[in-house]
Amino acid sequence: MTIRILSLSLFALLVTFNSVTSQQAVIEEETRTILTYPFSDPDPVPIFVRNQAIYPYFAFNGYSHEGIPQEW
Repeated sequence: MTIRILSLSLFALLVTFNSVTSQQAVIEEETRTILTYPFSDPDPVPIFVRNQAIYPYFAFNGYSHEGIPQEW
């Protein structure tokens, strides 16, 4: 019985200590400039002709070989 009480007391002490020493989360929002590779205009042929599972989305068939800096 005393081992059980001692175990529960130790558990309660560890839980209390953990909650007291925990740190606050920090969320930040910032703008960064990232090298971005633009894609071509969407294909005018509807995508459901090729794949009906992804219907409302367009297909982009071409991508640039050179990146441009863009803020995100």
